[in-house]
Amino acid sequence: MEIAEKKISEINAFKDSLFSKVKTDLDRARNDVSNKLNKLFDRLNQLKEDGEKFHEIITETSETQDKYSENVYKKISSSINGVVRPEELTYKTINSFLSDLESILRQLDKEIVRFVRLMGDPKYKRRVKNLSSALIRLNKEHISFKAHIEKKYAQSASYEKLLDDCDDLVEYIKKIDSINDEIEELKPEREEIESQIKMLLEQKNIIENNPLENELDELKREANRLVKQLEDKLSAIKYGLKKLDRLSSTETGLLDQSTRQFLSSLISTPGEVIREESSGYPKIKNLINQLVDNLDNQFLQLKKERREQILIDHKEMCENNSLNTLQSEIKEIKAKVDNLSNIIKIEDFAGKIEELDSEIIGLRRSMERLTVTQLRDKSRLQEESKTIINNINEELTNQKLNIELLEQL
Repeated sequence: MEIAEKKISEINAFKDSLFSKVKTDLDRARNDVSNKLNKLFDRLNQLKEDGEKFHEIITETSETQDKYSENVYKKISSSINGVVRPEELTYKTINSFLSDLESILRQLDKEIVRFVRLMGDPKYKRRVKNLSSALIRLNKEHISFKAHIEKKYAQSASYEKLLDDCDDLVEYIKKIDSINDEIEELKPEREEIESQIKMLLEQKNIIENNPLENELDELKREANRLVKQLEDKLSAIKYGLKKLDRLSSTETGLLDQSTRQFLSSLISTPGEVIREESSGYPKIKNLINQLVDNLDNQFLQLKKERREQILIDHKEMCENNSLNTLQSEIKEIKAKVDNLSNIIKIEDFAGKIEELDSEIIGLRRSMERLTVTQLRDKSRLQEESKTIINNINEELTNQKLNIELLEQL
């Protein structure tokens, strides 16, 4: 409220400064308007007097009033009595007054046609003529007044527009300040929703970082580590297995078709083969044995160092059953993974997280809806205020008035 009052004070100070600079011009222009209004109302009064004559008894001997002349009197009187002089002379009030008067004159002009019908009656002839003349003079005065406003009052209208814009700015500031109060009143409700959202996010974080999930991730990493360990063991003889694969493609009967297919898979995707191989890795051991049996085959073309390493790996994996040990460990961990995955599935952590996300989204939307109307109205008022300020500054430049207005609300 304090900021709003300061801005209102600044605008009022600007308005006072502006008014002091243009007061003389405004007073002169409004005096001219007042004089013209006086002439216009003189014409109106004359028209009213001519209309009232229709209400007078035509002859001394007559005791009845012609119904038609009574209607003429009522029409003129009611129309003119409806013309109200503006209490404050401004461009807006004057134009509104002239617009209302123009509507009344149009209606009275239509009545002239009916008045003329009375011209043939000697007792009404002069009255109709005077009434028509008074209406013509009033129309001319109205046209003259309107032209004066459009041509001579334009400068004053610009000043009035500046002053009205200042009043509009003050109203906008008051409305914006009122909106800020509404937003402030909604603050406790917003804070309550924010607190609920924070609580739900904490619950979600607990579920996402629950020990079971972490334990499952650790088991999966351990299973992958063991499989990688087995892959590393096979990598030492992978070169020899590739040689065996090429040899089997040229030497008929060395390996049957299914063994050759398995060998090809073991070379290209060892991880998948290791996971799918049956207990004890019989197929892998068979290939290693086949390789060892053909080490002396000259077509393998293996160096001495590779031959010796293959024999060492063969002894460890096939004779010492290191493959069996690894497979046993992998199976044990896989069983733990399956059991833990089943527990996590029953707990439905994913479903709970989805429910929490849905609730959080709903709360956030509720919080946005709390002030969406106020924020939209505030933004609109601020944009309209900026437009008015720009217009004021532009008009000040055009009028060569050196007065500063605050740049923004």
